[in-house]
Amino acid sequence: MKHIFFAAVFLLTTASSGFATETTINPPDQITRAAYTGWLRAINSAVSPFADYLFDWYELQQKSALPSQVKTDPDKIYVNVDHALADTIATEQSGDVEEGTTIGFEAYGLVDVPIETALETKLFNWGKPIGQKAGDTYPYDTVFSSIHNVISEKWGTGSYFSSTTQTGGGIVQDLHDDYTVLVRGNKTNGYTLFISFFGPNADSATVGHFSIVMLKPTADGKTEFRQFVMQNGQSYKVFGLEFGRKNFGFNVSRDRQGEKQLVTTMLELKNTGTIKENRPGFDY
Repeated sequence: MKHIFFAAVFLLTTASSGFATETTINPPDQITRAAYTGWLRAINSAVSPFADYLFDWYELQQKSALPSQVKTDPDKIYVNVDHALADTIATEQSGDVEEGTTIGFEAYGLVDVPIETALETKLFNWGKPIGQKAGDTYPYDTVFSSIHNVISEKWGTGSYFSSTTQTGGGIVQDLHDDYTVLVRGNKTNGYTLFISFFGPNADSATVGHFSIVMLKPTADGKTEFRQFVMQNGQSYKVFGLEFGRKNFGFNVSRDRQGEKQLVTTMLELKNTGTIKENRPGFDY
């Protein structure tokens, strides 16, 4: 889930606001790196400096089996930060991102839920109520006391605009961000989600975010999931660059906790038909 990215970030920088909001241009039906990044620029969206790295990963995953570590793990989850860290260092050295402001990881897993349940869970975390095309959600979170996500199908089926407000994180700065969320594929062959930071809608530390999430059904009714996430804009250099990278930016243990939470939420939806929310005034 996206909220784990802020779990251990204690020094935050503020991104400039005021992104233009020309979002009327339709996104591509078939997602390629050129078509996707071209569309983001056409709607005046931020474009992640890590886009090429993630598309390289995406193209490789389409031809690859799940890592063997998934099968041997008791939770059927595998998290790797090595590639994300290497990509970050290369991008810092090129001058495309500020040093010590990036976090990222790859995650792979197998969960005993139908693919439509897995997709609904992922979209719930971006604001989509279960079974509805638009609306808002209030997910529980371990950092922020209140999270409010609002989503709509701005460009037709499977092409969403999501606004997130995350407040009450103590020393962690409140975040107010807009994202584009594109879903492509079907329940037979699998779905892929392309999620990109559009821009801040108020004060926010976020500068960039790009994640690709792949969901694939198995023959026995389960779902394979793979995701690569890169986010930048929040600084951990105050702790020392290497310490910050190891403990905050690229921490397998912390990222794994987030993936376990995702799986738990998928199973909750499968078993109960709903996902509990932290909605103000709503008592379960």
